[in-house]
Amino acid sequence: MMKNKSNSIKNFFKRPLIIITAIAIIVCIIGGCIGVSYYNNYKEEQKIEELISGISSNSASFDEATSLNTKIEIYSKINEEYTNYITDKDSEDYYEEVKSEYERYLAEMESSIIDEYEAVIEANTIADIENAKDEEVKKAIENLLNFNDSITDENSKTADSIDEVKNNKNTIDEMIEEMRSHFTSNYDKVISDNTIKNADKTSDTKELEKAIKNLNNLKDTLAKESDITVGDSEVVDNYNKTIDDLIKSYEDRIDEIEKEAKEAAKAEEKNNDSSDNTAYSTTTDNSSSSNYSSNNSSSSDNSSSNNSSNNYSSWYQDNETGETVYYYDDGTAISSNGDTWNWKEIQENS
Repeated sequence: MMKNKSNSIKNFFKRPLIIITAIAIIVCIIGGCIGVSYYNNYKEEQKIEELISGISSNSASFDEATSLNTKIEIYSKINEEYTNYITDKDSEDYYEEVKSEYERYLAEMESSIIDEYEAVIEANTIADIENAKDEEVKKAIENLLNFNDSITDENSKTADSIDEVKNNKNTIDEMIEEMRSHFTSNYDKVISDNTIKNADKTSDTKELEKAIKNLNNLKDTLAKESDITVGDSEVVDNYNKTIDDLIKSYEDRIDEIEKEAKEAAKAEEKNNDSSDNTAYSTTTDNSSSSNYSSNNSSSSDNSSSNNSSNNYSSWYQDNETGETVYYYDDGTAISSNGDTWNWKEIQENS
């Protein structure tokens, strides 16, 4: 009985010990779990901060960039990272917080890129192009072209992914086209104003020369500014061909007029010489006839009548060869060498 009592006492003291041990074990387990959870949370926060820090660093580079091309390049890189990140949501590194930060930074970058496009549009918008100075319009076109050229084709495609930027790019292209039409309309007008109808029949050399001068000036203008004011090399080539064709036709006509003038002058000189010689010949004939005797007056009158009907109307002497040609009203020409021809037929055929 004493033995049983002793065992009872031992069991009494063992129970609290077991309970305490159990409690201690439970506390340790709970503490361990809390510690593990805390550690995991800490590691997760560290990872999130690390990922966000990388995004923030790229964003800082974006803010420091001095060219829009560089900004678009950075934006493209971060956007690609973001796309890859959200694609793998099952990854142990995927966190909604990081996704949200990506989206926030990308939205800020897009807004900045849009602002730069809109600033360029505003700075180069001309309210009244038709009444603006040519230099002002050319400068605006040049600014817009340089802005477009400053962005590589690849980055330009990236920018197109932003709807508002794509709209702004279209606006810039439309602005350039409208401003260029201001110049091409003027070029067309110069060509139209200096296109002479029936130029092959006109005798106004001053009009032809003025048109040639104006067209040459236009050609010089195109050579200086067509890269800005036209842009399309094929259009420029068409302008130059039209101008060259007009100028050649006018120069050919001037050559014809000058040739006709020389021929007319030569004919006039020839007629003047013939008139002088005819007067001399008539005087000689009259002197000769005055020496006829009165007894032969009847014969002389008949002879004079016959000579009068066959007299040449003019004559021409070549100073170098000494050959004399006599021209008659019926078209006959007779040289002192005995050659004859019809000068009227030759004149009509020439």
